[in-house]
Amino acid sequence: MDILHETETHLFWEEEGILCFKYKVPIIDIEVARNGLAVRNKITNNKPSLVYSDCSLVSNVTSEARAFYASQIGMKTTIAFATLSPTAISKILATFFLSFNRPKVPFKFFSTKEKAFKWLHEMGKNDQSINDQ
Repeated sequence: MDILHETETHLFWEEEGILCFKYKVPIIDIEVARNGLAVRNKITNNKPSLVYSDCSLVSNVTSEARAFYASQIGMKTTIAFATLSPTAISKILATFFLSFNRPKVPFKFFSTKEKAFKWLHEMGKNDQSINDQ
């Protein structure tokens, strides 16, 4: 794994053509969300990408951060977004998020990285922005 960028709150890398990141903090607030998106956009040069996030350390996401992630701004440069949520608490957060915040792009939670990558590759096969590159 080649690390693309690391901050106090995120670790970013690229794998199989997918932009990946892991949260390094248990609480995602609006500042963590905005900073992570700014780094993602810088890494991708604001080009649409498939995104995988590892939320295995996350125990809480504030309502402000959830709304930001689901917004057009939060998903503007995202083709599809897969999140690893392997723990009971992360599954509860995932269910809560999708019940109250509807992302503007395909967004799905997975219990394994392999399933997430398989879904992302399927989503990318038919996306014109990837096929034009």
